[in-house]
Amino acid sequence: ALESSRRDLLDAARQGNGLPLGAITYPHPFFGMLNLYQWILFVGQHEARHTDQLRRIAARLVEQPSQSGE
Repeated sequence: ALESSRRDLLDAARQGNGLPLGAITYPHPFFGMLNLYQWILFVGQHEARHTDQLRRIAARLVEQPSQSGE
């Protein structure tokens, strides 16, 4: 579902090239009404945040000694 929604957002941004994307809005459940520029920025920052979280988790797992008793 995440991959599909991301693809849809990128497709909308491409199709909107040259159009007033600030006039296209859709509600966010927490932040309220966002325009397409804001959605694109939000999704990019949100994905970057999760990427950073995954990198930190992976680093911790590498640092921890094996729990399997080997």
